[in-house]
Amino acid sequence: MDNSDIPKKKMAEFKTGKVKWTQKRVDELGQIDMYLLMLYITHKIRPEDMTVHLYWLPTKENGDFSISFVEPFRVKSFRTCRTMTQILEFGVFINKIQKEMIDYCEQIGSKGIKNKIVFFL
Repeated sequence: MDNSDIPKKKMAEFKTGKVKWTQKRVDELGQIDMYLLMLYITHKIRPEDMTVHLYWLPTKENGDFSISFVEPFRVKSFRTCRTMTQILEFGVFINKIQKEMIDYCEQIGSKGIKNKIVFFL
């Protein structure tokens, strides 16, 4: 989360890059799901109560290993929202991935990694 005002229930994410951001891409960005899930867990703020924006600053490669903003410089703004159901489903997805990682570690006999995965999540 690049910017937030928890008391005012506002959050902003900033992205740069040459791959075009669309409303669909913003609405499907799991990073925002994760942030909203964390806000719910830590502050009990429902995702429906948050105002969420993603700001895209288009960039281009200059051909000399440098990157610059596309001219004329314009920031594209997207408003997005999530539901409680969506963030809870994202939590289920996290648990599923954790289990798959643990199962894999058990398959290859790597208990040290397994312990780190459990600790991390």
